[in-house]
Amino acid sequence: MASKIVRQAAVCIAAWGALLGLVGCRNVPRTRVESQFAALPATSREQVQIYLVGSPLDGFELAGLPAMKARLHELGFANADHLTWTTPAGLVERVAADHRRNARGHIVLVGWSLGCLQVLEAAARLEGQQVEIDRVICLDGNPWIKLQSVRRKYPKLSEKVICIYPKHRDLPTGLAQTRQRQVGAWQHFGVPLHQDTIETVLTELAAVVQEDASSGPQLTRSSSPVELAPLAGPSDVPPAEPQVGPNLAPVQTAKPHRLPRFTTESLPARQITASATRAAASSGHTASPLY
Repeated sequence: MASKIVRQAAVCIAAWGALLGLVGCRNVPRTRVESQFAALPATSREQVQIYLVGSPLDGFELAGLPAMKARLHELGFANADHLTWTTPAGLVERVAADHRRNARGHIVLVGWSLGCLQVLEAAARLEGQQVEIDRVICLDGNPWIKLQSVRRKYPKLSEKVICIYPKHRDLPTGLAQTRQRQVGAWQHFGVPLHQDTIETVLTELAAVVQEDASSGPQLTRSSSPVELAPLAGPSDVPPAEPQVGPNLAPVQTAKPHRLPRFTTESLPARQITASATRAAASSGHTASPLY
């Protein structure tokens, strides 16, 4: 009996080892998109926060998400991270913490299998917290996407979701306006590292980097538009106050230019006497001197 159990265990280990060699221990294929990254600014690539979320059923990492993370690091995406398994609440907490440290970073969530359910739910919660999500990439999320779309829709995220699945899968339902692409992978574990998948993911990341480079430095990024205060009218403009700082001298407000007040008190006594004498002579009277 014990020998039978040992033989069965050996067969299982050999089967898992063969499966690892078939789909788990693969290199990430090279794509033509990678040549474009040399022209993209490295600082913009560092601003992209990428979260790769796998499935708890993939204990042996057969999907190859760690290899995808390594390739992203080679291409300059230093903030790409792989999460073997997490809950939507845990993913929201992680992304929100990173967003507080870098408010201008671009957030890209990539889920595989059951991880698609996690990234969709986390993205919806983050959008509710005014944290903008740039892309949500779902790698062969059926049937999880179908089950989730029955009880919850994602209208705000639909334009940001990209669904990638093998050709034999049915189209996901309930996610209107999503971009969908079929790849040539023949099985579930082969989707993440398929050449078409890598090319699609890198194309989306290149678009995010170009958006960051064209927009320039920003203070914060949120999903809610910034409301501008109405312009003040002439009577609503408050008076300017002097600005005083540690390295700033008080600003001297320019005083309005006024003409000097001309009175007899501002003239010398001799000039006043001469003026009075001329006035008296013209009227026929003699003015008495002031001194």
